Amino acid sequence: AVTLATMAIYAMLYAAAQPLVSFPRLLLTSVATGVAVGCTIAAKHSGAVIAPLAALSLLLRICSHRAPTGVFLLRAFLAILVSVAASFATVWAPFLFRYSAFSHTECHQWKGNWDQGLGGLHGKLEGTPALLVNFCRDRRLLPESLLYGMGYAFLSTQQRASFLHGNHGTRGWRTFF
Repeated sequence: AVTLATMAIYAMLYAAAQPLVSFPRLLLTSVATGVAVGCTIAAKHSGAVIAPLAALSLLLRICSHRAPTGVFLLRAFLAILVSVAASFATVWAPFLFRYSAFSHTECHQWKGNWDQGLGGLHGKLEGTPALLVNFCRDRRLLPESLLYGMGYAFLSTQQRASFLHGNHGTRGWRTFF
């Protein structure tokens, strides 16, 4: 996952640092950036933070251009569109472009856990993560199992059993660092 994140960041910075390049090279760079971002998101749930970084790097590139012309802005819009499409395709591919987490419709336990907040073990997803996951779920923007995994990863990292200097806890200690 670290390698994929590094590749994604490198591709974003490479694309943002390029002067106006030929149209085929722009498309190739945009696809490579989108695939790297999509692989990062598909491989690691916390990889979703890469997408805003990609948008920010392109925005910085556009703002650093001396006098953005209409052609430059059109090419930047096209680069964003191609990168987003490649990212979505790359995220959906490991799930065989299927939204449902199961190939059959009868899986009441899993659906019950999803609807009740990932089961009683970790509680219910709340706040901004809940808004983002529910937004994507309601519109079927990402595979259901990926969204479930993202919610589960967020909830399961809120508290962990920890031990330091003979003390047990679930929140950790600042003195650890």
